[in-house]
Amino acid sequence: MDQDKANFRAEIKRYLEKLSLREKALIAVGAFVLGILGLYALYQPIHRAFDRQERMVMKLSSDAKDIRLALTQYLTLKQRLGCTERKFKRANLSARIRTHLEKVLENEGKIPTGQYNIKRNAKRLLGEEFELSPYTIKFDTTSLKDLVSLLQTIFDGSKPLLITRLDIQKSRRSDKLSVTIDVTSIRKVKSRALDENTESA
Repeated sequence: MDQDKANFRAEIKRYLEKLSLREKALIAVGAFVLGILGLYALYQPIHRAFDRQERMVMKLSSDAKDIRLALTQYLTLKQRLGCTERKFKRANLSARIRTHLEKVLENEGKIPTGQYNIKRNAKRLLGEEFELSPYTIKFDTTSLKDLVSLLQTIFDGSKPLLITRLDIQKSRRSDKLSVTIDVTSIRKVKSRALDENTESA
């Protein structure tokens, strides 16, 4: 076996010795080109693998940022919900909401009886633990100061309610403000069934 290899090398050596200088140069260039092509063929899959790896790392990094952002938003909302829940738990909402709103309108908003309208809308559930009772209030006023006091008492008074919509239209001919407010009371319930007899409109 070793003898065959030696004979093969000797034949190649004799063949190369017979070649002219130009032929030897052409063979050397050809070998160099083949080597470059071989390296290129080897480089391509490695490059693609690194490229895939880089894209994967970038995607994971982007996903991680999205997850951190979503987690931050979730924790912030959870904290706000906890504060709101504690606030409504402390409030005494046993009194009828309509009666409470009438007092706020008359005492804080300085709106006389009969010059405002309170409409109770259909109840609905928030998840499985909370019941929402929405109301729509309409009235006219000329005092922005009284309006601000009214809104502050609705949201941050002894019986806090959520203000979900506020629409104020100013009259073109006078200082009268036409106000529409949507408010919602939140009550914790023990079951999904709504108690229709809890409170009459």
